[in-house]
Amino acid sequence: MDDFEKEIKLETIGELFDCLSDFYDFISSKELDLDSIFRLCHNIKGTSRSAGFSNVSQLFHNVESYINFLKNGSVNEEVIDLLFDVHTEMSRYVEKLQKNINEDFDFTNLQKKLSDCMSKNGDESKAKVSESECNILIIDDDEDVAEVISMMVESILDAKIQIVENGASGIEETSKKVFDVIITDYKMPVMDGLEFVNTMRENSHLNKFTPVIFLTGFKPNFVSSDQLENTFLMEKPISEKKLRFILRCCHNLKVAS
Repeated sequence: MDDFEKEIKLETIGELFDCLSDFYDFISSKELDLDSIFRLCHNIKGTSRSAGFSNVSQLFHNVESYINFLKNGSVNEEVIDLLFDVHTEMSRYVEKLQKNINEDFDFTNLQKKLSDCMSKNGDESKAKVSESECNILIIDDDEDVAEVISMMVESILDAKIQIVENGASGIEETSKKVFDVIITDYKMPVMDGLEFVNTMRENSHLNKFTPVIFLTGFKPNFVSSDQLENTFLMEKPISEKKLRFILRCCHNLKVAS
């Protein structure tokens, strides 16, 4: 390990220590602020992944999924206990890292607890938009954003999700199979979201009339009303409540077509 990598890891350990203090404050509150906890977990995941702590990154990827799962269910004593388990195990690991930067830690048991809890209660807490599994295409060049959108969608409906990084890849995938819903970002390299939607709507295409959710802070310039048909605009940051409503609209359009 060179000096630069060591410095990054040491800085990250310090950040993890501070983040765990915030995590403890959040989960000790009388009312859980799930959005704040989710953002903190997302920050821990990204920071730890950049520094090479892949075990921490994977753990908090699963904690993110768990927090999304909680948004559609109830928070009880079991939930609080599990979040405290996350804090306890992570605190132990950070303490070990402060003594030995190369220390490893096995989160297998904790990962299993998270997975078992979601599996046990998932069917009861998930408010289904559709009774059958939906094929969803997500187009976004930001891997983290695409991952968050994917988790939000999975918390709303049963979905088989495919992710690509730009509109050109989106055109390639939509020429092969039919999707139930396509979620695309606006600003992307190679081919942006607007060009993707225009190209897909203009050409004879398997997904010409597939509902599209357009994620953007801008109002796209559609060249015809045909291209605007079956297209929903959703401003960032993404609201799960609004996403649920739009996905329901998309499903209704698909059923009616």
